[in-house]
Amino acid sequence: MTGVVVRLVLAGVALVAALYLLRRARAARAAWARDEAGITRAERWWADTQGGPFDQDRPEPPADVVAHLGARGPRTDLRRPRPAQAEWVWGWLLLGVSALLAISVAAQVTTGTV
Repeated sequence: MTGVVVRLVLAGVALVAALYLLRRARAARAAWARDEAGITRAERWWADTQGGPFDQDRPEPPADVVAHLGARGPRTDLRRPRPAQAEWVWGWLLLGVSALLAISVAAQVTTGTV
């Protein structure tokens, strides 16, 4: 009976840790993708509006582009490297460990060898 309880506790801890890591990895990837898309839109807008001989001919930038524009063009210094995948990998590994522990507990309980 003690082994079942220990495995259930370990499965619960692994599940909570896996969900935490997966949620954190998803948030990091979403923030990176949002920033990257904004910089790309700013670069595209800047390239499309550079054709006129005077700066007065350039239209006002859209609201989503303004945050990524500097005085001399798109702020590529805001570009960050893609987030590491370690949290994502560890999250899925812990989820697998949690599932295996739960399966082993279920198998032991159903066979009646508790």
